[in-house]
Amino acid sequence: MYLGQALWKSLESHANLFTGEMHLSCFQSRLQLILKKYGVVVEIVPSKFAKRHLYLIGGEFLPDRIRQPIRLYIHVHADKKTIKIPKSRLRTFLFEVSQVTQHELIHKFQYSMTRDSGNFYGFYYLFETKKTGKSLENMYYMATVEEIDAYAHDIAMEIKFYYPDHNPATILKHISRHKNLTSWNLYTKSFRGAKWSDVRVSLIKRIYKWIPAIKETFILKKVS
Repeated sequence: MYLGQALWKSLESHANLFTGEMHLSCFQSRLQLILKKYGVVVEIVPSKFAKRHLYLIGGEFLPDRIRQPIRLYIHVHADKKTIKIPKSRLRTFLFEVSQVTQHELIHKFQYSMTRDSGNFYGFYYLFETKKTGKSLENMYYMATVEEIDAYAHDIAMEIKFYYPDHNPATILKHISRHKNLTSWNLYTKSFRGAKWSDVRVSLIKRIYKWIPAIKETFILKKVS
């Protein structure tokens, strides 16, 4: 069951909860209240690397957890006790929460389809590179069928969010020209210098398949 529209409606209808400055525990509990029904546990993570950012959002699917198997991590600087999302940033914040949550929900669905076969994260598209170590490990990870599918959905969402008045096919034809597609940029950065045409073609194909499923308009009603 695809939950994109329902998730955005849940977030959009509670947008007023995230205006104004509030303690991180309050911020966490409010977001948790919205996302609990989607199997999400929200965690605030003190992080030194978030110093230059108001926040950073990450996620994780925990296949060994039957209930609430998804973690949504809000990284904030370790010195922060409160958070304030500017109204100008609120729509983007809610979009990012929706995007990361859906990414992990896709992994949950993938796992449910492959659990019996034991093939979760078992297949990847071929590429050629001289990279080694963690960079190579990351490339293998991002070349897996599961990650390509989930990141393709991320990119499809970004196209609809940042370029709502553009033809998605035109965007995809010249995808590298569109700097707001951060998930695509993550792939180009990870595979820089590599021969990754199989990965790239598969990713583009999956984006095309996800585009029609993204029904959200990402319109945010006026908040007080």
